[in-house]
This record gives sequence, C-alpha cells and structure tokens, in this order.
Amino acid sequence: MSPSRIGAQLRHPVLWVVVAAILWGFSALAAEELFRNHGVAALWLVAARVIGTAVLLALFVGPARTAGALGRLATRGGEAARIALFGVLALDGVQLTFFLAVQHGNAITATLLQFTSPLFILALVSLRIRQAPAAALVVTVIAAVAGVVLVVTGGTFTQLHIPVAGLTWGVVCALFTAAYNLAPGPMLSRHDPNMVVAGAFLAGGVVLLPSLFSAAPAHLDPSGLALVAFVVVGGTAVPFLLYLSALSKVDALSANVVGTLEPLAAAIGSVALLGTRITWALGVGVLLVLGAISAVSMNRSRVSAEG
Repeated sequence: MSPSRIGAQLRHPVLWVVVAAILWGFSALAAEELFRNHGVAALWLVAARVIGTAVLLALFVGPARTAGALGRLATRGGEAARIALFGVLALDGVQLTFFLAVQHGNAITATLLQFTSPLFILALVSLRIRQAPAAALVVTVIAAVAGVVLVVTGGTFTQLHIPVAGLTWGVVCALFTAAYNLAPGPMLSRHDPNMVVAGAFLAGGVVLLPSLFSAAPAHLDPSGLALVAFVVVGGTAVPFLLYLSALSKVDALSANVVGTLEPLAAAIGSVALLGTRITWALGVGVLLVLGAISAVSMNRSRVSAEG
C-alpha cells in the first residue's frame, strides 16, 4: 500500500471514532490503576479531568474565539444557563458516576454498564410517545441485561464478582449518560458544538475547582502523574475532539456502532495490562452487550432517518 493511500485512510473520520473509542476505553483502565495503587479519589480525578479538558478545549478553539463566544452566550441568559446546567448536572454527573463505578468495581463493568444508556433512552422515548418498543428491541434489551449479568456474576449467578456499590454506580452512570446524550440536542443545533462542549466543561470545572484542592492525593509519583496526564489529555480532550470532528463528516450510525469499541478496548486492555482473567462469562457477556447496543444504535439511526 502506498504512503499516500495510507495517509488518506488515516484521515478518514471513521478512524477518528475508532481512536476516540479506544482512548476512552484505556482511560478507564488508567483510572482503575490510579484508584487501586496510587491513592487517588474519584472526585479529585473528575475535577482534574474536567478542568484540564476545559483548558485544553479552550486552547484548541482559541482563547480569543472562546472568550468571544462565551461572552455572546452570556448576553443570552437562557442559553448560558442551559449550557451551564448541562455542564454541571449532565457532564459532571456522567464523569463522577463513571469513575465511582470504576473505583468501586472495575473498568470493564463500569464501561459496559455505561454503554447500556441507549436502552434507557429507548425506554424514555417509548414513555414519551406512549408506544411500546418493537419486539426486536425487547430482545436486544434482554441480551444486554444477560450480558451484564454474565460479566458481574462470572456466570455463577449466585454471587456478584464486583461490589454492589460498583454495580449501582454503573447503573446510575448509564442514566446520567442517557440524559447527557438527550439534553444538548437543541443547543448543538443552535451553536458550534465545540463551543457548547467548551462552555459545558468550563461550567463543570468551576463547580469542581474546590475539589481539586480538598480531595488531592497526598502524593503522586511520576507514574501516577503520567496516568493522570493520560486521563486528562489522551483519555478525554483528544477523543472528545476526534469524536466531535468525526460527527460532522460521518453518519450517526457509523459513529454509534464504532463507538461500541470502547468497552471492547477496556476489556482487552484489562486482560493485557491489569491481569484480568479471561472467562467464558466475560467473553460472552461483552459480546452480548456490544451486539445489543449496536442493534439499538442501528435502530435509532434508522428511525431518525425515516423521521
């Protein structure tokens, strides 16, 4: 394959989604390592992640452009308040509940549970339109639930392989993720998505700023600092920018389906880097969840296209 053809493929937006999903998956692994072996609290890591990403996004968009856009939004009290609420409630909520799920459980189950959020979105939409979901969608829900049960029980069905707190925070994270995906739709249609995300991260960072000091770890060695840097830069800012850039160039179906690589990356990385043991329950459970969420994503994209 010629260098020019390789370069063209590397510029393909679908590849950006693939890279973003893998980076998000590995950021969960980095967080698990920080919680296990470096004495880092979930609240502090969320504060570092949101504040660091807010700064990096502002630098990427451009300080002058960011300040000007935020200034214009500030003159529209309703819009500024909506973006601020989105940042504080939805964005901070997703980050904190996800890291609590990792801290009290592990990266694989936290990521899998977060990715069941489309099932909650379907339930909310069905309630809103007062129409029962199609039988095929009910089957996908059953498959996803069965997959999660296999992973969290190890296939024994008599005991959990993760603490109840980890499972609970994972479910709460899925609910927050559903809200996170539903809430910004009108804002994204009226404003530059980069500005909405930058404003949301800024608002979320301001609220979390006190925690950056009050919940700071007593000591972080160079390896711990490197992991924190990866969570902020490689695991948050870069994949957010890649994913948002790709969404303007690829259809939502491709982005959603390829995005399911995140829990797969977390599972593979956990086995390779953290020594997680491969079992039939883990393998089948991950495949069931990925298949179910891919099916739901295809259905959502088809319904959106038809509507």
